[in-house]
Amino acid sequence: MTTIQEKSVLCSNCNTRSTHSILGSTNEFGYADLDLRPPRMLRDTMDMWLQECPTCGFVAPDLQEEVVDARDELHSEAYLSARADGSLPELARRFFCRALLVAGRQEPEMAFSNMLHASWVADDRAMPDAARMCRLKAVEYLDTVHELSAPQKLQLLDVLRRALSWDRADELADRLTRDGLDDRLGRIAAFQATLIARRDPGPYNLGDIFSPTVKPPSTQKPREPQPHTSFLGRVLRGMGLQR
Repeated sequence: MTTIQEKSVLCSNCNTRSTHSILGSTNEFGYADLDLRPPRMLRDTMDMWLQECPTCGFVAPDLQEEVVDARDELHSEAYLSARADGSLPELARRFFCRALLVAGRQEPEMAFSNMLHASWVADDRAMPDAARMCRLKAVEYLDTVHELSAPQKLQLLDVLRRALSWDRADELADRLTRDGLDDRLGRIAAFQATLIARRDPGPYNLGDIFSPTVKPPSTQKPREPQPHTSFLGRVLRGMGLQR
């Protein structure tokens, strides 16, 4: 069961008070997608992963705890354009804005995560062009990271495949299948290589590789800011993919 409470929050950027829905706890039932989007019910709480100030447009996991001065970014052409982009759903725009903020702080992995979240929103709204645009932008952020771990490369591989970036997906899949990954990671890479070879951009999850049955639900407390990042480590540790 998902529990939600309403909370009055003071924006640390402009001192405006606004009310937001806060996630108390939720369940996860099933398997994460190959890009590590969490299963239901957790995946249905995305509208509570970020808060947006109605006055200044600042976006953060918790408006009252953010302390970094964002005034310059909030007035930038890119940020104002993202807020007004009618080609994206409102929730996707929120993740896009957060990606711009953390990218400006030299946090490309967090920017990647938020743009990937935006693509999930577009997926749910049956907006394939918007979802592809968000995934390609997410890739741009991750391309600035000097060295990626094997799990990050596998996540990138799924993003490339879903974005129809076949040449890069082919190249990365070939590298990963020759990299001597451990058994579980190797099975993910091989599965992705098969999908890429047949030009299949569809959504798949870890259960399509590892098990025909669904794991029982577990109750989770709210995650730390940027829930996708904490979820990545938890999923991989739970499946024995990393310590």
